[in-house]
Amino acid sequence: MTLNKAIFLFLLSGLMVGCGGGTGSSDTVTTTKDEILSSEFDNTTSYKWASIQFDNTFVEITRNSRNGNIWYADYLKLDKNTQPDIGRLMLSTDGLYRPDETKYPLGYRRYILRSTSQDGTTLRKTPYNKDGLKNIVVEEKGRWIDLKNVRISDRTAVYWNLLAEKIPTSVFFHRESIGDQFKNFLALTKKNTFPAGAKCFQVERTNYSVPYYVITNTESLASVNGVSVNNFSDYVSLAGSNAVTGKWGNVQWAYLNTEANDPKYYTVSVYMNIDNKLASGYWQKNPNTSIDSIVAGYKKSLDSFNNYEDVISFQSAIEEAKNECTYYNSVASQKIESLINQTLIN
Repeated sequence: MTLNKAIFLFLLSGLMVGCGGGTGSSDTVTTTKDEILSSEFDNTTSYKWASIQFDNTFVEITRNSRNGNIWYADYLKLDKNTQPDIGRLMLSTDGLYRPDETKYPLGYRRYILRSTSQDGTTLRKTPYNKDGLKNIVVEEKGRWIDLKNVRISDRTAVYWNLLAEKIPTSVFFHRESIGDQFKNFLALTKKNTFPAGAKCFQVERTNYSVPYYVITNTESLASVNGVSVNNFSDYVSLAGSNAVTGKWGNVQWAYLNTEANDPKYYTVSVYMNIDNKLASGYWQKNPNTSIDSIVAGYKKSLDSFNNYEDVISFQSAIEEAKNECTYYNSVASQKIESLINQTLIN
């Protein structure tokens, strides 16, 4: 496997961790009163960096803002092929979580903000859904970092900065002018520091309160023992004693016991009966993550590769996991975006 395929798959698996559900971890969300005790998260910005995956930008920007207990997300500079992330259709212990597709003045309603700790180290949120279901609680624990006089590249686009330094000709950089603009931006992040008042929050641990399934297709086919089926009852019937079944809310679900118990599978295919149609999705066996667990996973993968490009790519991913900020305050984001605008214009 080449560098590009390897690192892309592992970065993709990292994204899936944030979407999956399931059991299998001793880490649980702390029971906490729903109360917002810190305003630190009221207005923050997040960044998604990429190159060959995008056509007309190298970053997608998300503005997060709170109004009451609703956390809105407004998406800036989306690539022409990217749709706003309004959340996924999910099934959990209290029923079907249906995202709100409406765009409001502040953006899309992404989360119900359940609580923030007084010291600003813990954020608890529930995926926003039309029916007000609240069993899913995503708890993010971390720390606020003072960025005054910190080199921007130390906390921003860390993976890409290291890749550009070690392998500037990497095929992960777009071959069109947008790739050169990205490299110009990265060079500026090495030369510039954050101003006074700049802060960022780094999530160090993420825990999920209950299992849940991400629904990827509301009308699908399933293959059981070599037979293709398009309805839930046939799926369960053909799976027989190998089927693990249940019902959350008014939705029946099932998956194969052999797949769930096979250690080589990190995610398990799940089928559901939604509106009398066979829906499909997946659950992550252990969605809880920490910086330590992510780094350990990359190091384990690194042991399997000795090609220079592979090694550099995994080493860069490790440094990103250790140092990349998750949310930036307005002072920090203004500085970052001044460099983005400077390079995209030029």
